[in-house]
Amino acid sequence: MQIADPLFYITGGVILFIGVQSFLLALAGFSPRIFYVFALLCLAVCNYQFATVAYYTASDENFAVAALHWQTNSLTLMIPVAAVFFSLYTGAAHKKIILIFSLVAAVIILMLDLSADVSLRFSGNEVHGPFMTSWGEQLYRIKGDVGAPGYFLHTVGAVFFMWCLQRGFVLQKQRDPRAIFFNTYVVLQFSAVFYGVLVDFGVVDSFKLLGFAFLGLVLLIAVSMSLEMREMLRELGSSRQQLTLERSASELLKVDQQRLSQVVALSPHSIQLVRADGVLLEKNHTADELWKRPIELGENLFESSPWLNLNIAELASSVIESGEIAQRLYEVDAAHFSHWDHSRWINLKIFPVAGKKGVRDSVTLIAEDVTREQSIENTLKTLAGSGAAGGGDFFELMSNQVNEMFHAKCVMLAKYLVDGAQGKFVTLSVIVDGTPVNNFYLADHGSVLEDIRKGYTSKINSGLLKQYPDDAFIQTNRLDAFVGIPLYDDLAHVIGCLAIFNNHSMDSRDDIQPILALIADRVAAEMQRQDAEQRVRRMAYEDYVTRLPNRAMLHEHLGELIAQCHSQQGFAAAYFLDLDHFKTINEALGHDIGDDVLRHVGQRLRESFAETTFVARVGGDEFVVVHPYPAEIFDERHITDFANNIIIMLSKPLELGDRIISIGTSVGIIKIPEHADNILDVMRRGDSALFKAKHAGRNCYEIYDPSMQKNIDERLEVEKGLRIALEEDQFGIYYQPKVNDNGMVVGAEALVRWKHPQHGFISPAVFIPVAEETGLIHLIGEWIMESLAADLVAWKQQKIKPFGDIAINISAWQFARADFIDKTLAAIRINNIGVDQFSIEVTETAILGDIAATRAKLGQLRKAGIAVVLDDFGTGYSSLAYLKDLPLDGFKIDRAFVDGLGSRQAEALVLSMLSIGKHMSLKVVAEGVETQEQFDKLKAMGCNLFQGYLFARPMPAPAFLAWVKDNLEDHGND
Repeated sequence: MQIADPLFYITGGVILFIGVQSFLLALAGFSPRIFYVFALLCLAVCNYQFATVAYYTASDENFAVAALHWQTNSLTLMIPVAAVFFSLYTGAAHKKIILIFSLVAAVIILMLDLSADVSLRFSGNEVHGPFMTSWGEQLYRIKGDVGAPGYFLHTVGAVFFMWCLQRGFVLQKQRDPRAIFFNTYVVLQFSAVFYGVLVDFGVVDSFKLLGFAFLGLVLLIAVSMSLEMREMLRELGSSRQQLTLERSASELLKVDQQRLSQVVALSPHSIQLVRADGVLLEKNHTADELWKRPIELGENLFESSPWLNLNIAELASSVIESGEIAQRLYEVDAAHFSHWDHSRWINLKIFPVAGKKGVRDSVTLIAEDVTREQSIENTLKTLAGSGAAGGGDFFELMSNQVNEMFHAKCVMLAKYLVDGAQGKFVTLSVIVDGTPVNNFYLADHGSVLEDIRKGYTSKINSGLLKQYPDDAFIQTNRLDAFVGIPLYDDLAHVIGCLAIFNNHSMDSRDDIQPILALIADRVAAEMQRQDAEQRVRRMAYEDYVTRLPNRAMLHEHLGELIAQCHSQQGFAAAYFLDLDHFKTINEALGHDIGDDVLRHVGQRLRESFAETTFVARVGGDEFVVVHPYPAEIFDERHITDFANNIIIMLSKPLELGDRIISIGTSVGIIKIPEHADNILDVMRRGDSALFKAKHAGRNCYEIYDPSMQKNIDERLEVEKGLRIALEEDQFGIYYQPKVNDNGMVVGAEALVRWKHPQHGFISPAVFIPVAEETGLIHLIGEWIMESLAADLVAWKQQKIKPFGDIAINISAWQFARADFIDKTLAAIRINNIGVDQFSIEVTETAILGDIAATRAKLGQLRKAGIAVVLDDFGTGYSSLAYLKDLPLDGFKIDRAFVDGLGSRQAEALVLSMLSIGKHMSLKVVAEGVETQEQFDKLKAMGCNLFQGYLFARPMPAPAFLAWVKDNLEDHGND
């Protein structure tokens, strides 16, 4: 059965086929080095297989020897080719050395084989003959002794095997996936070589398997390389995809470059590429349009205008050297531009450009026209620097700056005024040919400013003279072009305009409107600021109620007047006015009525004097009239006549709705500069004269003299002392008994007394008026109420027998307060005071005025059970008819009538008062009874209640209680 023969040919053919495929792959460019070598190795192994089959099938000895030499020759080719292939496949280092050693070994083997008669495998006793394989196939072989050449051949095989093991170990260590294929082959090949050695030594009767083992290598390598091919194809596909992406990116880059080229070509900025020596390499269209003399390619830009004047060569050199971008701002004369008639601001950017090998050898110049932006920036700086200017100077400054910016024929700043249904503009500043002219008015209808009034920006490039033939201002100054911007306030209302005029078109300027808009905002803000300042000034210098000048304005006027008197030897008199009883009217009738009184008084004063007479309200009910006098009539008669005229004028009744109110006026007079030559002295000494007039009986005048200041100082001292007295509890309650006609106590009046630490007792006649004028009377009244309540509670705890009610005096200012009733009732409730222990005395002044309000308050007191007595009856100017309309419990006859009982007239008045009290069921108390004669006469007239020094002086609480005890004991009422 023939098995070996076809196996050798089949394996040889397969190996040859794989070798051809490898060669074709190498030609296709797939790892050509390794595939070329592998193809050569396959050819050598194929040749080895064919030689081997020829050897084992040769029955002729000579043919067998030739086949054996053929086999050895094939082996000598296999050794160096296999060494090179495995070096490439495993990535071995020192490939040349390995090749040299393998070639040397192959040459030695070849030389040894050629010198041997049969083969280097045998050294003698060679015998050619057949042998039978284990499967019964007859083959032929040569047997003989193995000599040194044979051992050398086997040694080379062993070394080659050891080297392959080392390469396999390296691959395994590197975790190379090819290691498994390579190491498998090494094991197979070693087995085949070892098996061949056994055949050579005659141990085994068989044929050598070296070629068959190589078939395993070929198959393993083929599988390995197919995997590598797959990976290579995958990488190739990835590379193709990457190449496609790169090609797409390249195309996109090309498109981007084309777009970028268009951007550069169509850029509104001048762009020029310049070599380091100044030669122009590239430029865009704007570079030709912007400059008056375009620079052609190849010309030296650095030596051409305007670049030569700007010293661009030096700047470009520094940019190339440093590699940093440079930027400069230049103002370039109009002569260098193609279509501008004025200089332009150019923002120049220079950046380096790298050429071959990245060396910077040129620069790009980008010139941008920033005239508009620079003009706006300069305008902003100008506006920032104009903040210190104010008033009319500001508007003139703005007009001048606009004129300098635009070289206009005329610049106008105007404010819009509304006059009824019509409106008009009034100029705040007008510059014509660089010179300010007088301000004037312009109608808003039918004028060049009409659209501005409607809130529109107006621009007329030409034809203004024809459009407004009747406008004298336009025609006189030959103005033919116009740009106007409205000025707005914070509520977007038009408040004015900013306009420039010229005698030629301004169409070439594209920065006029934005710059004017900036200036317009600043001017509008200044207009509003000045308007607000004027409003504040009016508020600061004008009295809100009367619209007369106030104290601050009076001070300014006095300062100017005093300076004028000194410089021109002039004279004047200041009349300090105080409305008599105004506080009573104000608090009794309400502040609205009081304000009406002040307004009518202010109007009378304003309308009664010439414009040279200054009238001011300085606070409360006080006015000041300052009247200048010529030297020839500056005497006391003329000064006092003027004061009398004021008193008479203000004494006339005031009609306020359905009310008729009469007031009086106290006048203090000071001569300027005789009595005072500064503002402070005028005011201080004027108050002194007024104070004297008020205490002289009111409705009169007093001329200042130095002694008056003492009275003012004393009054201020009293006011200061009152405040301290309230804080330090310097006040005390003194009680003066009221008795019946038998002299028995029936009640008392609580009176406040002030004991000063240094000055002792201060008379109520001194401090009560001051307390009323300063408003401290309210605090004193509250203190009296609290102190009386405390005494009444203490007396109740001491079980003092009741002896009648305790009356307290309520001033007109206390009674007029809206919370008077609430506070009084609250004090009674909190302190648990019996209403039968307590009564109130009010003056006629307190109940004058709003009778309805007075009636309501008195009704509330009566409803609460509190008795109300009218004090000082007969001294006021109220009608007796009030008595029947008011819920009163009694009245007190003033001591002035008691003192006059010696006269028939006084006695008749007292008798009438007693009769009124009797018929109206009112208790009548005669106060100020000091003599027995007065007591007897009053009793004879029918009076049964008395109060006065005849019975007891006012006493502190302990003395008063002792007196009451004695009085009750004397009258048998223990």
